[in-house]
Amino acid sequence: MLTLRPVPREELAAWLMAELGLDPERAREIAEIAGGNPGLARRLVEEELPVLGELAGPLRPLELAAAWQEKGPEWLYRLELALREERRRGKVSPGVWAKAEEEILKAEKRLKANQKKDLVWESLFLAWRRLMGEDGDGQGGRG
Repeated sequence: MLTLRPVPREELAAWLMAELGLDPERAREIAEIAGGNPGLARRLVEEELPVLGELAGPLRPLELAAAWQEKGPEWLYRLELALREERRRGKVSPGVWAKAEEEILKAEKRLKANQKKDLVWESLFLAWRRLMGEDGDGQGGRG
């Protein structure tokens, strides 16, 4: 059996810049989130990120959890990238960003521990809904 080790993040970032034309900051960010996995890094670049607004939109957390039920930990990485993008744009306050990152890490651990996916997503979206309205503007916690 061949065991593949993670690619060092610096090498992966350089590959993302050369192969996919990413700017250095974005390449480092994706290499970090992908944990040295080139396939995951490529998917994070090429596949559409979730829209954070829909997580705070009209769908209830239970409905969102049902819709996301089959999604695995890789979708948490997409949420994290989307969250970082919103933070970069100033649409998420530092405090809300830190708490949301914490919730993503909790969900990742729960998914990897084979907890029921619908309950993991439901818990995440309930926390997310609370966080996104935390600063009282309902627009991602700008503050």
